[in-house]
Amino acid sequence: MKNDRKEVLLQAIELTCNDRQSTYGTPEQNLGCLGELVSVYKKYSDGSHGSAHDAAMFNVLAKIARIAAGPVLHSDNYVDGAAYFAIAFEVAAIKTQEPLVQHSTLNEYDPAIDNSRHYCCGMPSHGPHDSNCEAVRYGIIFKTPQSKW
Repeated sequence: MKNDRKEVLLQAIELTCNDRQSTYGTPEQNLGCLGELVSVYKKYSDGSHGSAHDAAMFNVLAKIARIAAGPVLHSDNYVDGAAYFAIAFEVAAIKTQEPLVQHSTLNEYDPAIDNSRHYCCGMPSHGPHDSNCEAVRYGIIFKTPQSKW
């Protein structure tokens, strides 16, 4: 058996010093951005969704840092970030035993669910005419039934 450890290290050197750096920016930029994002997340997160949720969210933040610091548009970051968001949501939903989020478009807005809150901003539910909400502006409303926020 040849020295597999050496091959792994040589490949890591090749990727991190050439390909990855040209795609994601320098380690100082990328990891500096990630460190700041993680600090903000930890400042505002109460940890109630558990460590698996936080681990998935740290992966989302790593993808955001790569997008922010990287000089190249790399679709993999967006795909991976979406996957980690979905995983984080699933882990949180299982832990809290909350029902899955309801999705509706503005055309399907139901004022009877006005007692819920929106994931987009955490504010009480609002009608389709509320232009201050990003989700409403883009035609998507995410809300939980009888949210406890």
